Amino acid sequence: RRFVCGRTYSIFSPRNTAAEPAMRKIILDLISLIGSSFLVQFSNAAITTMIAIIVASEGGDQSDVALIASAFSAGFIVGCFLSHPQIYRIGLVRGYAVAAAILTIAVVALELNNDIVGWTILRFLMGASFATVMAISDTWINSRTPGEQRGSVIAIYSTILGLASIVSQLCFFFLDAGEEGFILLFAISMNLAVVLVALGASVPPEQNQNRPKYIRPLALVSTPATVSAFTAGFATTSLISIVPFHLSENGASENLVAIVVATLYLGRLISQWPIGKLSDR
Repeated sequence: RRFVCGRTYSIFSPRNTAAEPAMRKIILDLISLIGSSFLVQFSNAAITTMIAIIVASEGGDQSDVALIASAFSAGFIVGCFLSHPQIYRIGLVRGYAVAAAILTIAVVALELNNDIVGWTILRFLMGASFATVMAISDTWINSRTPGEQRGSVIAIYSTILGLASIVSQLCFFFLDAGEEGFILLFAISMNLAVVLVALGASVPPEQNQNRPKYIRPLALVSTPATVSAFTAGFATTSLISIVPFHLSENGASENLVAIVVATLYLGRLISQWPIGKLSDR
């Protein structure tokens, strides 16, 4: 607190107790969408680890894992651009359902095809679909959250996604990554995500009738955001894809691989809430 001209002022804004129930209402309204995103992230994080373990166990090299990881990222980039006009054309809910359906098909195809080239193509499709799911979730949450609470709500959302990544690694404690049918668990998870979105109480935001003719690149809006996003993606993709392969190749058990990957996700998770609160202030 500061003493200025005979009065005491708080450096920080006073705590708004009325905002807490409001934020709770926002979270409850979005709970089905957040739960759906949890299931999608749960599946994708587990599949990323599973691919690295299987490639190592079958005598593949690091370049194979790097190729598959790069294909997913390339698909994600393509999905960021292609999802935009499709969402305007068919709407948020149907767009989400289509993307999740493609993810489910790709997951089942991973079980049927054990070839590096096939997996590279399928992960490309999964990356594009995953980008669509995330774009719709982010749009939905942003539109339903007041500006003064957006940082906190997105922090909660990001924390739940982080928990999904950590929980996904527990699968490797109970099931063998190479076991037949292991991957079908995640196909079921993707389908449940569609069910949650379809049955959710939250009404999707209305879309602009005037469809944008182009997507403004983020670099034109904020260069620091562009650089930081690129750096984060560069580091995360390398760590999450290569570390489990390196451990498996050097004789680490699946349990140890899962613990290390879960720890990486945990480190990312614990910063979400304080950063979100700071951004609101």
